[in-house]
Amino acid sequence: MKTFIATLGTETDTFSPIPTGRAAFRECMFHRGAGSTDGTSDFAHPMPAVVVKSAQHFAAGFAPACDPIASVAAPGTASPDFAALRLPKAGRPLWPQVADPFAPPNP
Repeated sequence: MKTFIATLGTETDTFSPIPTGRAAFRECMFHRGAGSTDGTSDFAHPMPAVVVKSAQHFAAGFAPACDPIASVAAPGTASPDFAALRLPKAGRPLWPQVADPFAPPNP
């Protein structure tokens, strides 16, 4: 069983290997309004996978019921490996390259 939670307003079936037309969403997901859920209360039974098209804001609501949470790098998005991102204009020290960017510097 596949379950997808995404925003229908921006989805098309032209660039994805997964069929993302409206009919596919109606068959395999819970959708209300803007395509968001109120957390895990929408799911009555355990599911093998819940796929969320989101960067990170979903984690607080889903973490108690979903273990593990895996981040996946998809084409056209930023990598979930933030330590590997090159950010030349960002100030330093910068988390996660430095474990505690607010720690006092070593003498």
